[in-house]
Amino acid sequence: MGAYFHMIKGLEMREMVYKLNVSQLSEELRQGIDLLKEDYEISYDEEGCYLVGEVVSNGKLVVDFKDNKVRISYHSLSSFYRGVGHVLQAMSQHHTACYVEEVSSFESNGLMFDCSRNGVLNVKSIEGLLRKLALLGHNVFMLYMEDVYEIFEQPYFGYMRGRYTHEELRHIDDYAHTLGIEVIPCIQTLAHLNQFLRWPHTNQYKDMDDILLVGSDSVHELIEQMMRNLAQCFRSNKVHVGMDEAYNLGRGKYLDEHGYTPKLQIMQNHLKLVRSIAKTYGKEIIIWDDMFFRSYGTESEDSLVDLDEVNLMYWDYYHDSLDYYRHELTKRLALSSNTMFAGGAWKWIGYVPHHTKTLMTTCPALTACKELGIKHVMVTSWGDDGCEAPVYNCLFGTVLFAEYGYQSDFDLEVFKEKLAFITGLSYEEHLLIERIDLPADVSPTSVTNLSKYVLYQDPLSGICDYHLQNLDLTSHFKDILDGLESLKVSEEAIDYIQLYRSFVQVLELKWNLGLNIRKAYQENNCFKLECIIEHQIRPLLQRLDEFKWKYEMMWMRTLKPQGYEVIDIRLGGVKTRLETTLITLQRYLAGEISQIPLLEEELLPYYEGQEGLITLNQYGLIASASRLTW
Repeated sequence: MGAYFHMIKGLEMREMVYKLNVSQLSEELRQGIDLLKEDYEISYDEEGCYLVGEVVSNGKLVVDFKDNKVRISYHSLSSFYRGVGHVLQAMSQHHTACYVEEVSSFESNGLMFDCSRNGVLNVKSIEGLLRKLALLGHNVFMLYMEDVYEIFEQPYFGYMRGRYTHEELRHIDDYAHTLGIEVIPCIQTLAHLNQFLRWPHTNQYKDMDDILLVGSDSVHELIEQMMRNLAQCFRSNKVHVGMDEAYNLGRGKYLDEHGYTPKLQIMQNHLKLVRSIAKTYGKEIIIWDDMFFRSYGTESEDSLVDLDEVNLMYWDYYHDSLDYYRHELTKRLALSSNTMFAGGAWKWIGYVPHHTKTLMTTCPALTACKELGIKHVMVTSWGDDGCEAPVYNCLFGTVLFAEYGYQSDFDLEVFKEKLAFITGLSYEEHLLIERIDLPADVSPTSVTNLSKYVLYQDPLSGICDYHLQNLDLTSHFKDILDGLESLKVSEEAIDYIQLYRSFVQVLELKWNLGLNIRKAYQENNCFKLECIIEHQIRPLLQRLDEFKWKYEMMWMRTLKPQGYEVIDIRLGGVKTRLETTLITLQRYLAGEISQIPLLEEELLPYYEGQEGLITLNQYGLIASASRLTW
């Protein structure tokens, strides 16, 4: 099935054999180690390393490995498997002894993966992620599912979107439970339901945009169906019900039916309803915090909104100031003692991750969480605008959250060692990938997704070409290629690295294609236009085909096939526009046309007045100034 699949499936395939004597372990613990055999050559051997597990009540994890014997003192299943991770890591480095003593700062810590923006993790990928979470000591996994879970009463809910069946969700829940991980469904009960509300017959549920018609009997029934179906799949007593970013709440059909109502009052009534329905099924709810603090909310203890019996999750992936996080967390604690925190593994602004941004935002955020006694944290892995970045890229932030949780004082070198063990790539190799979007003169803490708009923008109209002028990205991409070529990575990482190598080869030829065409056209340099056809467009078409094939293989190995058609359409559109550009230039050179109107227009900055590289994470805004749909 290919090395890349195994890297994601197990995300780790070791050549060495790990000989373990597990005769003294309970059946419960052996079951989890049995699952780890998917990733490691673990052999049960009487002469192997003698593994003993001892349950303690002091909350400590102690791993004492010496003289071919390991004693793991643990307080939870997840801490036991973190202990196993320490042992396997030591063995992989050919160490014959190690001693680790840790206490987690958080009661729950884990990963939320976005499965709602076309990329729905297949079950094998989830199993692989769960095994990695276990070895890190994480104990929570959230599936973010706006409409991609089965509701028996709603056949159009997740229709053609790769929704999870009840059987799949129960299997995932059971698998995670074996490893000491709680799976919490993360859904939406207010907004972000545009894919379900696209169907004509769902107008009865719709206020406006992607927002539900709060207060209606039909919405009450829909949320009841959500809870009933989820309760049949998950053993957790928690459900994350979303309720974020409903900016136009109460401004559509609700306004027509009820007149003006303060948004906080609408939120209060809906929150009570959702909490009541969840309680009927034995669930407590978690909600995102922004409707109370950012959009049009309140920071006062006199708020109309009653947050008792609600877990309030403060999400923030953007700031790098410890004082800022202290201030924001303190405000939330004033409203709810059940305050949680969600940070981010930056993989959602295109094909390339921004790991340095993850590092620079996570460290102050989790430091503040520790200081203020926040006990529940989570790293989110969003997939905005099509889930283009490989699944693998979520692991940097996932490892970081684990190490920040278990280390009393965060040690970057210890994190680097754990990252290499879990992912098969070094810290520096991870940062090499992010450099694709970060030329030498750009701060690593900046956010730019130049690779996305270089890939998708039209070679004749060049929506973002203004921002690429006066740059030398050819040498930048060549340096990245040289770096990728020189890597000596383990076999399981080869396909991941080769995917990005192919991607950079496309970018190397495409980044200045529009600029070169425009300059040659304005100078009426026919020879240069002919050279662009032969030495830039034709080889670019070949490189694009190679990248598309590798990317498709990656997607199909890690995600459900539904949703890939969008990538196919996008990359197919890039190819077709290259072919059209080639034909247009040939017609111009042959005298069949006297002008190319798109090249007659002056280049303007995408953001008026802004110079330099930008961030633009919407394919529809990059590909054309015309509308792709109505």
